[in-house]
Amino acid sequence: MQEGNCRHFNGIMSEVCEKDVSYKVLTNKNEFGLPCISSGRTGDRKVAECEHFSPITKEEDEASERESKERHEHTTVALALCVEDSESKGFKKGEVGIAGEIDCPACGKKLTYERSSLNGHIRAACETLDCLRWIN
Repeated sequence: MQEGNCRHFNGIMSEVCEKDVSYKVLTNKNEFGLPCISSGRTGDRKVAECEHFSPITKEEDEASERESKERHEHTTVALALCVEDSESKGFKKGEVGIAGEIDCPACGKKLTYERSSLNGHIRAACETLDCLRWIN
């Protein structure tokens, strides 16, 4: 999220936004700037009009940033716990991979993980939907 950007914008790699508005049609094949992002509304370039434009507020942007930092901190703790747990079970790179579970530091429920014997990377997911989940 970024203050001033449209809340329905989902990236320029998508063909349509979350309101199903086509970016190509909206900008008339780049004749007009994209109203969805603040960088599309700068300079002298004409900007397309969009009836669904709904800017993200400063408060929403700050809350999103706090949530992102908190998730990162929880993931860092969970990764360290998975390493510690797998090593306590005898994990050694180049031998057999290992799987296990720990208490999720974000929500307290079960977080299951697998650790690769090839490179030591960990894949993990919390049983709580939209909680911690990663592949490294």
